[in-house]
Amino acid sequence: MSWSDSDAWVICYPDQFGAGGIGAVDSVLEMLAPAINGVHLLPFHPSSSDGGFSVRDHAVVDPAAGTWADVAGLASRHRLMADAVVNHVSARGAWFQAHLAGDRARAGFFREVPAGTDLDAVVRPRSTPLTTRFTRSDGSVADYWTTFGPDQVDLDYRSPEVLLAVFDAVFRYVRHGAAAIRLDAVAFLWKDPASASVHLEQTHTIVALLRHCLDEIDRSVVLITETNVAHVDNMAYLGSVDRPEAHAVYQFSLAPLVLHGVHTGDVSPLRRWLRSFDPRPGTTVLNFLAGHDGVGLRPAVGWLRPDEVRDLADRCREGGGRVNEAVGVDAEPEPYELVATWRSLLSAGEGSPFSAEELIARHLATHAVALALQGVPLLYVHSLVGSTNDVDGARRSGVARDLNRGRFGSVAAFAAALDGDGFGSVVWAGLARMLGWRRRRGCFHPDSAQRVWPGEGPVLVVEREGRGARALVVMNLGGKPASVEIGRGWCSMDGGDEAAPVLEIGPWESRWFDGEPAARVSAG
Repeated sequence: MSWSDSDAWVICYPDQFGAGGIGAVDSVLEMLAPAINGVHLLPFHPSSSDGGFSVRDHAVVDPAAGTWADVAGLASRHRLMADAVVNHVSARGAWFQAHLAGDRARAGFFREVPAGTDLDAVVRPRSTPLTTRFTRSDGSVADYWTTFGPDQVDLDYRSPEVLLAVFDAVFRYVRHGAAAIRLDAVAFLWKDPASASVHLEQTHTIVALLRHCLDEIDRSVVLITETNVAHVDNMAYLGSVDRPEAHAVYQFSLAPLVLHGVHTGDVSPLRRWLRSFDPRPGTTVLNFLAGHDGVGLRPAVGWLRPDEVRDLADRCREGGGRVNEAVGVDAEPEPYELVATWRSLLSAGEGSPFSAEELIARHLATHAVALALQGVPLLYVHSLVGSTNDVDGARRSGVARDLNRGRFGSVAAFAAALDGDGFGSVVWAGLARMLGWRRRRGCFHPDSAQRVWPGEGPVLVVEREGRGARALVVMNLGGKPASVEIGRGWCSMDGGDEAAPVLEIGPWESRWFDGEPAARVSAG
């Protein structure tokens, strides 16, 4: 495994910047360097739906995106996280169509569900039916397991051939230079109709096996699990010292708790969550606020009350977003995901409508949290410039998630958003400044120690120490000025002036300080 305090990755689609495909992504990364040094490139295979996550053929790069040579070229110049869609494939893809045609090589690839099977115990991440009926080429019909929708047919890992085929796809990314592999929706990998069919021991065994194989092939490759679930279940994918699984997991609880903090002026749930855990040595987390799907709400369960979760959903709708639902308790729909850009999610709430200056302040203060914390920061491309919802795109497709999946059209269009004195350029300048402060200090290495100070109200204080450096980041997520006692010995990263022992911090502001390395940072 390998990561450093220089790591900060952007999430984007292979066609994010127009017809140039992966080559255009490469050009944009050059533009963002050195603040950004890597990219989570969303699926670049031919796909039939779901923004690339209904993969038709894992062995092929979509010609609109480029070629395997383009993938390798990108990986040679920037750290590349490849997206391995391992739970399901496209219903219109090569594997499933061969299965329906009676190809013996694909006979055991997919899970049929006999009529009358009791599926009440199975966790439902969507509101669509858990199974979908398909007609085979011989005219017979069968119901197949489709966790995420009728165009995404789940693979059946009881078949060794499935395991080998999926591992071959993962190793292909490694051969083409991927520094990290992201296992999409891996929590649902193994099915058992009599169980919840999520986080099963067989799933953890497969992740551990893949980790072992990757360690044999190239120990520098980072294995990452994407599990948009409760915090304790999410962290379990790091495995143990005796049986390691992922090197890193996504911090899915971070986004809803930060949103709650900025909407209410109370970061107590966020502070409590941050003080509750510490990744074991040799592992880390990916800190992100926005992604291509939106903000998941299930990871907030246990940290926010049900009424607080509903309030987040209401704020999302007020800001022009959509709320996707899943089947909850007693088969009733419940909020599952907030679909909107981060800027749009920040635009509603007490005090709105906010001015452009206030929205920029809210945007930067919330991102300061993700940049200050132990782990590797991951920033969605739309968050770099504070994009608004793509209302027209979602209307054309009829897919709510497309509100948050707009394309820039060209490298020049994205460059224009970065330059000048508009909203996007001010946002990017603020983010780049904070990323620069991180990059030059070893205390922001993912392995460096972290202490979240106790407190109340809207102010979050994070202390970091390691590799000969020490820092303090003070973030006010509330709309009013605040005072924080920080003591002596802290100098501003922005100018070097020594801070007063009692810090006055403005609304939606973050302040970054250097300090003399202490003997150690308390575990808090």
